[in-house]
Amino acid sequence: MTSAEDTLGHDKRVPLFVKIIILTQAAVIFSFTIGMYQEYQNNSYLQDYVVNLFRSSIVADVMLSMVTVSVFAIGTVTLLGSMITTRRVSKELKALSELASDELQMPTMPVLETVDTVPTPIRPAG
Repeated sequence: MTSAEDTLGHDKRVPLFVKIIILTQAAVIFSFTIGMYQEYQNNSYLQDYVVNLFRSSIVADVMLSMVTVSVFAIGTVTLLGSMITTRRVSKELKALSELASDELQMPTMPVLETVDTVPTPIRPAG
């Protein structure tokens, strides 16, 4: 790691067991979804139940509300995520620019000191 990465603390990785848990949950949800779809295809009572459920105005209102809340939540999370990412990138760029400015000190121009002299009177020749 460079000193800039040490300064910023880039050791915020997701542990392996968390990734395994997330993948396991996704696999379980996917398998339940496939099983429910197969059951719907083969069960006429379930098909009638689902059709009647969506014909009810209460369920339609609830579903519309759930979709609205879901879209709002996804938008909010996306916005917050982009704001956090922007802030993190801004901090990284600031740290890198400070590191670069510390390493590259430009020499200043030499300053010549001036000496105030008293002008000598000019003597006439002769």
